[in-house]
Amino acid sequence: MTRGEIEQALRAYPEKRARLEVLRLRQVEIEHMILELRAKIEDPSGVGAAKLDGMPRAKTVSNPVERQAIICERDTEGIRELQHELDLVQTQAYDIGREVSAVEAWMTALGERERFAVKAFYFDGLFWGTIRRRYEDEYRMPISDRRMKQLRDRALEKMGRVSA
Repeated sequence: MTRGEIEQALRAYPEKRARLEVLRLRQVEIEHMILELRAKIEDPSGVGAAKLDGMPRAKTVSNPVERQAIICERDTEGIRELQHELDLVQTQAYDIGREVSAVEAWMTALGERERFAVKAFYFDGLFWGTIRRRYEDEYRMPISDRRMKQLRDRALEKMGRVSA
């Protein structure tokens, strides 16, 4: 990967990480909804005893078997729609998850100070003066903005080697 591609991936990381979590939550919600619909289809008593008494009602089918068939058909269609949505969510989560995992793998290749510079600059979006002050507070050691940039550049070089 080029340096520009690595920098772009680093800048996008926080947002993609959050998006991945949202997609995982949505995936669990959809799976739960599918399970509920399947349980309703498999348990005909879910229709309710009062509705299965065979008495005609307004705007409903009077035959309990027909009513159950209508409910099952509607719920089966609902399951198909939910399954389609689940497939889309899983595909998006996979694609974003690959990008997030790549950035996390790159970060493991860095030393502690390089990781500090990369996180502060790309993830937190801080300016070099602020990064330098935080670095000095964290490590109790004076450092110049130029040296901070060198740490970042060295980190990007390592990431480039790891991703090649």
